Amino acid sequence: MTTPRAIARPSKPLGQVGPPKLVGGTVLASGAPRSIAAGATGVDPALLNPLPGDVSLLTLQQLYRQRQMAIALATSRAISSLWVRHIRPERMADSWGALRDLVLRTIQQYWDAAAADSASFYRNMRVVSGFPSARVPMVQLPREELIKVADSQAMGTFFHNIKTMPEPEAANSAGQALEAGGSRLALKGGRQTIADAVHQDPVAKGWERLISPGACSFCSMLASRGAVYKSDKSASFLAHDHCHCTAQPLFRGQAVSESSKQLSDDWTRVTRGKSGANARKAWQDYWEAQSEHNTGPVAGAAPSGPGNAAQQLEPVGQP
Repeated sequence: MTTPRAIARPSKPLGQVGPPKLVGGTVLASGAPRSIAAGATGVDPALLNPLPGDVSLLTLQQLYRQRQMAIALATSRAISSLWVRHIRPERMADSWGALRDLVLRTIQQYWDAAAADSASFYRNMRVVSGFPSARVPMVQLPREELIKVADSQAMGTFFHNIKTMPEPEAANSAGQALEAGGSRLALKGGRQTIADAVHQDPVAKGWERLISPGACSFCSMLASRGAVYKSDKSASFLAHDHCHCTAQPLFRGQAVSESSKQLSDDWTRVTRGKSGANARKAWQDYWEAQSEHNTGPVAGAAPSGPGNAAQQLEPVGQP
């Protein structure tokens, strides 16, 4: 195996995740892993050996998706519980002021959980794909982004809706918006950890977007592009509230998933002769018709409100 060169752009890790001992009762790797950007010098030869047990890429991917969705659900339930117990609609500003720091800490904790799980997943995928294990940095959650999401979803939604509905209904709507925004932000910790690891890793070809049943036309359009996400321009994972998409790394010698291939073929067929907004509109019409036929109404639409609208899609990254 050719020794990879060190990666030029270092990360700013929040922490480092050591190698897991077991996945589903199966040992994945042994020995101390190297940094993903440190080159292969001094790698334990055991890390290059085939892994014992029946561990497949598909198994790792399925378990990873399940864990990330569990983190999203746990984030939503934690925020909902806090909101119901502490928010008083008639004293919204005061009760949110008392609750705010606890909500911020809760979202931060689930961001960290999603990032740690994604770092472990990336490292396992790397080993099962035939490359040495590596320490994968977990991305940091910018404090200003955390505050912006929480305040806009909670107070922004409440004061927008109070113009047209009673205080209890406005507060309930704000709580739902905060649950959605908080879960999206928590999952970003995992998604961005994968994207950043791919960007730094010389043996990674890119990452592809994997969608779930009921995904919206926007997500399916991005997924149809396959593993093109590697550069600075495409280093971020765009996501809306209630988005269940995950990022999957691809390494040298691997092809994109069958689902991405099928989406790419469908995109080419549906948008033939069209470009720009016309192509996106044709795809949206096709995808929504397919979704209504196969899975019911398209999932993933975010509730209305100024805070939610502002945070529904992160306006950076993928073209």
